[in-house]
Amino acid sequence: MGFFVDIEGDSPFKMYYEIHEPINKENAKNINVICVSGYTVEGWIWSSLVEVLIEQGYRVCTFDNRGCGRSDIPWGPYTTSLFASDTMWLMKKALKWNPEKTHIVSISMGGMITLEILASLAEGKFDSIFTADFIPNPPRKFLSASLLVTQSVGWRKFSGLPPLSGFKNATRIWNPFQSRAEKVQANMEITFTPKWLNSQSGKLHPKTQKPLTNRELIIRRGAKHFYSKKEEGFPPGPTLKGAAGQTWAIASHCVSQERLNKISQAHTPILVVAADKDRLVQYSSQKLLLKQLKPFEYLLLENSPHGVNEERSEEVNQAILRLFTHAEDIEKQSKAQKVKITTIIRSKL
Repeated sequence: MGFFVDIEGDSPFKMYYEIHEPINKENAKNINVICVSGYTVEGWIWSSLVEVLIEQGYRVCTFDNRGCGRSDIPWGPYTTSLFASDTMWLMKKALKWNPEKTHIVSISMGGMITLEILASLAEGKFDSIFTADFIPNPPRKFLSASLLVTQSVGWRKFSGLPPLSGFKNATRIWNPFQSRAEKVQANMEITFTPKWLNSQSGKLHPKTQKPLTNRELIIRRGAKHFYSKKEEGFPPGPTLKGAAGQTWAIASHCVSQERLNKISQAHTPILVVAADKDRLVQYSSQKLLLKQLKPFEYLLLENSPHGVNEERSEEVNQAILRLFTHAEDIEKQSKAQKVKITTIIRSKL
């Protein structure tokens, strides 16, 4: 179900978000998951993961970042710190979720935003949002963090620039002389492998019952959202205004090693997923996170492109669930230890 919330802070705007409840309330975990999307893409890109998580009993929030989808498109430039603040305001004002009781999952630019969120939480920069009347103690971490095909630096360093093949395809996507169909094809080609696009999806056409390839399934799904937004009066596709703002956020992004150390010191269990054939984020930058963060798990997907949440969804989803189990076990042990310590102290009084 979709909702809107007025985001406060330095640059107010209206954000669109959706809540996906557990399928079976009897096995509901009472644990929340928030998913942060990437460059000019909307919350619905998480549909594959959402299906898995709500079946496992999680409550999931997906949302459209400022500058795309059904959210407002204010004038930029945007920054990843601004996106981070937006996400925190969403969690407090609309969701009323405590970050320390919430898993965060992110991809691409969303991963950059998540790194900024984790660093800022550790530094206490969001204490003014999560005030004492909302949470007794200001949060310093998330229950866990999943970082898919992302990096700690933006375009200010050479290592942060996309591979040359990525730039070439990007010019096709934003070429005003290309038809919409040509732009969609260019976007799919930069995100997925031809082999996967032409493989059977396991889904059937709802009317003809003809098997659909992954390419056909993605086109149908994209068209559904395109026309529904158009009917509702929202821009049906990415706008130049929104894309320009988000481009600046990627270009200016940088979470220093000092701030990455603060993330590590906050002890948020982290999953890093890297793709060695990514044409949008250099593999060397993704691999660097293994050294920078020392995550709980580093999953390298060989011969994989950028769209790991779709093309390698089974492996990625299972890795995310492994992280969740690990983080929740730590939380249980921590609570048990606190109870034990509290009991000992009380027995001495």
